[in-house]
Amino acid sequence: MLLDNSIIERLRTINLANNRNSYLADEGAVLVIRSGSSDEFLGYREYVPGDDVRNLDWNAYARLDKFYVRENMEIRRSCVNVFMDTSASMGFDNKLLLAKKIAAAISVITLENENELSVRDLSKNTRLSNLEFSGGRGDIPKAFREIEAFTAKEPVEAEGKGEIESISEKIVTSALRPGYTFIISDFLNEDFTDNEYKMLTILKASKQYPILIQVLSNEEADPKQMQSSKGLTLNMIDSETGKKKKITLDRGVIERYIRTLNDFKEKIRKNAAIAGCEFISVNTGEKVEDILFNRLKRIYTL
Repeated sequence: MLLDNSIIERLRTINLANNRNSYLADEGAVLVIRSGSSDEFLGYREYVPGDDVRNLDWNAYARLDKFYVRENMEIRRSCVNVFMDTSASMGFDNKLLLAKKIAAAISVITLENENELSVRDLSKNTRLSNLEFSGGRGDIPKAFREIEAFTAKEPVEAEGKGEIESISEKIVTSALRPGYTFIISDFLNEDFTDNEYKMLTILKASKQYPILIQVLSNEEADPKQMQSSKGLTLNMIDSETGKKKKITLDRGVIERYIRTLNDFKEKIRKNAAIAGCEFISVNTGEKVEDILFNRLKRIYTL
């Protein structure tokens, strides 16, 4: 199983923090109750300036000589979309396994609260697969099985349109209902920041709340552990294209790499902040409990 039972039980007490991004549901559990225009009567309250006069009950006014507003129950549920990067680079050092664990945790939170869940494969080598679940807690085991079956794709030579541009188009053209969009990837593509802001603003305009979760390997996040006193010569293979290159990891190379990585992450973070979105970077060296209950806690409500 992707997650221990103890973790699952803790996740059952959590909900997503922002309930603004929801749509009116015809049926299902009540997630948000507000004044609305549905047929299910909730009660009366006195009119206050600013109330919609169309909700005034004139029969009550005739009997009591006071204005009362008729309130109805509005049933809302959020649609939670999880886009998972299954490209070849995600197969390194259990990155995809960690991504699956995060996706599984999101699934528990979503389905436990009777929201709708959609899990999509972002690989550029396949069509955009879409797994949808709306059966509440009963769909959690099925969601786990489907997520666990995701595998990293084989390396391929680069094709015409840029990978990130293609992925961005897949995301923003997925006919998403209002809710949350989690994008789980290593984002290790220099073109990502060129497309990120446009993608996020389109999602926000569609009443989505995008959350970017970067999953790196422990060595990608901190390559110092690979360095020896004389440097380390490696035959590197680009997992996305299969191209090979020999490099020597000495102190200078590692320091330049760390600066470049930090600058890249900061660009992603700034674009996300400007668009009003979240960006969180984690790595395989962290405990999954710490990631789920500490690193991601600002997107939850207990």
